[in-house]
Order: sequence, then C-alpha cells, then structure tokens
Amino acid sequence: MIESMLALTIGAVLIASGLPAFSTMQDKSRLTTAAETLRNDFHYAINEVRLEGNREMIHLSFNSDGRTDWCYGLTIGDSCDCRVDNAARPDACIIPVDGRNELRVVNSADFDHVVRMPDVQFEKNRARIVASRSPSQAGKVSFSAAGRQIDVALTPMGRVRLCSSANADFGSC
Repeated sequence: MIESMLALTIGAVLIASGLPAFSTMQDKSRLTTAAETLRNDFHYAINEVRLEGNREMIHLSFNSDGRTDWCYGLTIGDSCDCRVDNAARPDACIIPVDGRNELRVVNSADFDHVVRMPDVQFEKNRARIVASRSPSQAGKVSFSAAGRQIDVALTPMGRVRLCSSANADFGSC
C-alpha cells in the first residue's frame, strides 16, 4: 500500500512538472501557425493577382483593439472590416471563389495566447498586393507568444518571409 502511494506521488510530481513545458510548447506552436497562416494568405493573394488577369489588387486589412484581440481579412475591394462575419455586407472581407463570395478572415480566436504586436507596418493597416508589373506595398506584421516573436515581412516585389531576431528557427530580420 505504501509503495502504491509513493508511486502515485512520484507520478503526480512528474506530471505537474511537465505541464508548464507542454503549455509553452503549445503557445510556440500557435505562434508559428499564426505567422505561417498570414504568410500563406500573402502567397495566396500574390498568386491570385498574378494568375487572374482581371484582378488588379487584393488588400489584406488588419484590425486590433489592443494586442490580444486581432484579426485580418482579404478582399478585392479597397478595404474591409475583418470583424464583419456576414459576407453580404459591403464592408465584409470577401474573395470570389467558384462564382460565390467567400468570407476570408483570420482572427485571434483561432490562436489562443498569440498576440499581434500593435505596430503593423503597412499604411492604414492595409497591405496592397498588386499585379507583378507594379510593386506591392512593403511592410511587416509581428506576432508574439511565450516570450518569442515572429515577423511576417512583405517586400515591394512580393517576396514574403518569416523572420525573427530572437528565434533560431527563422532567419534574422
């Protein structure tokens, strides 16, 4: 009986000591996924503009009411409000897909504990992706979680990269 209690106690201590590390690992994974999602949406917008001759530009509009509640959306129009969840509204972030308008929004609810840094380095919090003959709007968006930061940078020629000054998994900014 005493051996069983001792084994249970040792097991409980080992599990309790591993929980913070597991939580940090989850936060780092969410951070990487948030940055990769934005990078992939930039690539999607660049490819759509280059492949579809009738589309001159796609905007990514960013919004935040601080640091923890953030969102961004893609649209063909001048801008959109990523907080709108009805594709029928004129300020919705929509992309035409197979003849219908599809809401295209990513928000902080998808990435617990990931913070978008307040200094989006795009004019008016919008990134403009234009046809390949013209430069796109360069800028950077930063995300952080678990003491790490990842930047998603867009160059004027449409190159998108992940970088971090403090994370060895990505190149330096």
